[in-house]
Amino acid sequence: MTPPQTSPPAAAPAARDDAAAAATVSAAAASPDSATASSPASPTATPLDLADIDRLATLARIRLTDSEREPMLEQLKRVFGVLERLRAADTDGVEPMTHPQADALRERPDEVTEPDRRSENQAMAPAVEDGLYLVPKVID
Repeated sequence: MTPPQTSPPAAAPAARDDAAAAATVSAAAASPDSATASSPASPTATPLDLADIDRLATLARIRLTDSEREPMLEQLKRVFGVLERLRAADTDGVEPMTHPQADALRERPDEVTEPDRRSENQAMAPAVEDGLYLVPKVID
């Protein structure tokens, strides 16, 4: 891919095109009948085309060359295929997890382990007042 475009975004008509592109991609990703059960990353799982890639590149403000468009299309189709397979997985009766490991985290006592070197550190600072570091004002 080439570096992002630096031109300003287009006016209101482009915004409607952007919304349409996002809706097309969302609808394609949400389509339950588009997943194929035989292949985890089937490139035909989601009905995307090169026009969708162009719209997504515009939304992402990236410039794709002609040689990059087709591989990007295939990569996105594989990603959406994997997402559809995940969406099709039966999760009934599966409890949500806060962490993938069931083990409790090791805890340590809440004790001070480092010496107090505040005075030494503040002696090296260019400006200190009442135990606080003074810095130049950056934002008006």
